[in-house]
Amino acid sequence: MADGGLRDRFVSESVFEHVNVALTALSWFALDSAHTPISVVYAFPDDEDPVEKNTLAMSSGNSDTEYVELGSLRFAKGTILFFDFYAENDPIGQQLIGDVEHFFMKNPSLDVYDYEDAKNVLFQVQIEDTFVRRPTRVTQPWQKHWITLSVEIEDELR
Repeated sequence: MADGGLRDRFVSESVFEHVNVALTALSWFALDSAHTPISVVYAFPDDEDPVEKNTLAMSSGNSDTEYVELGSLRFAKGTILFFDFYAENDPIGQQLIGDVEHFFMKNPSLDVYDYEDAKNVLFQVQIEDTFVRRPTRVTQPWQKHWITLSVEIEDELR
């Protein structure tokens, strides 16, 4: 069973892949759509680095997570994943982030894989909470239609 940093990597990679599959099914990456194509990056962009319109930045939160006792010798580790969308306009931003949030609301647990051997599910994580917000510290033009979804993931350690 994977643990430590490897387990964290498997969780974030798996959740991000589930989101990619869901957005693909909703045609967000279609080139013939009514909006600029969506691109995905796997890190939070630096404030000084320009971000292209319709970029979805998927990143993991602070590694200082708190362990919660579930009883007996079982604990859960909470991790927060972020989905920052730098939209071309507010309606597109609200719709994409709404679709991602809806995905998590429909899927309260997600399978976690090792993508070098993606045939086998390693374990599952639970979706605990989601929170959509608009950052208040907008300092760059590409942040004008920035909207963020944070997702709290609970990983039961066995």
